[in-house]
Amino acid sequence: MSADRILRPETILDLAGAGAELELTDNHESMWREVVKRVDEVYSDLLRYEADLESKNAELEEAQSFISSVIASVSDILVVCDAQGHVVQTNPAFVALLGRSQQELLGQSLESLLLEEDRGRARRNLQGGRAKPPEGETGECDLRFLTQRGDSDIMAVNF
Repeated sequence: MSADRILRPETILDLAGAGAELELTDNHESMWREVVKRVDEVYSDLLRYEADLESKNAELEEAQSFISSVIASVSDILVVCDAQGHVVQTNPAFVALLGRSQQELLGQSLESLLLEEDRGRARRNLQGGRAKPPEGETGECDLRFLTQRGDSDIMAVNF
């Protein structure tokens, strides 16, 4: 060890004497004050971050509620699918058309809800086939859904 190196305890318990009686020198006392000050700063930051997160969570819940109410109020059939084509959200018009509950529809492949002969056309449109429009544009194709009452009418589906 060099004479210039200051010996510091490895842990706070070592600094506190691990239960042994400890006489605080001015140097030790100033270190403890600094530790308490830093802990207080970190705690204040955590409280501020918690308040920010709660605020952002409330905003997110409000936005989700708004989006859900918009989807529910649309009279046209509306189905939201993930990138793999599985249903993640529907509106009441789609539920009524198919005659199935929303819970039954969630997670289903959109393809599985179509007539067999329309599935290939839907697959080409939704997964980048010839009919897929350029990025940022919408496309349309005519499809029929399988309902509890039989085949649906032909519907113009935008994607």
